[in-house]
Amino acid sequence: IGVEEPDYGKPEIFPNPAREFISVTGKRGGIRRVSVADMQGRVLLTREYEGKNPSVILSVNRLTPGIYLVVVHGETWSASSKLLIY
Repeated sequence: IGVEEPDYGKPEIFPNPAREFISVTGKRGGIRRVSVADMQGRVLLTREYEGKNPSVILSVNRLTPGIYLVVVHGETWSASSKLLIY
């Protein structure tokens, strides 16, 4: 017997591809933490947030061009989406 995890959907990232800033919106609201990792799994950027932010702005101008994984955490959920930096 397996336990299915709820599908919280991919977070919305705009613009994507990006260069300077991204807006991240969680499908379940209440963003508590956003992490950006490279494709080797190294976490390059993490931001913590107080309260129940439905969306946040994140500076990505220090990331080199490439593909990254953005992981968004709420109080009881997490979801991820790919991000292209150019």
